[in-house]
Amino acid sequence: MQQQIHQYSTLLSCLYDEQQPIGNLGRGTHYSIFRTVEWLDVNRTPVNLPQLHDFSVIWDEDHDERVINVIENIYMAGLLSPIQFIGERKGTLTVIVAAKFYYGASPI
Repeated sequence: MQQQIHQYSTLLSCLYDEQQPIGNLGRGTHYSIFRTVEWLDVNRTPVNLPQLHDFSVIWDEDHDERVINVIENIYMAGLLSPIQFIGERKGTLTVIVAAKFYYGASPI
């Protein structure tokens, strides 16, 4: 029987979702993968056709869904395209962006 994926947002599609802690990292870490449609590439340069953008949320043991509202605000501000991972732990967000964006590499 296939498990139904939780819908967190009308702006973000959830592709994969672990609801409970897995493994022994911290007191139980798990992740979800989300998808959005972007009109900016990883360097935040406008593109002619929309692109699919997948990124992951790394949850701590309490799976605090308030992070979704923060991600929606980042998305609506046009700042999500370089983000690859967002981690939430005890009320703190850690954001990891693409190396190409971080190091300022120019497009080929």
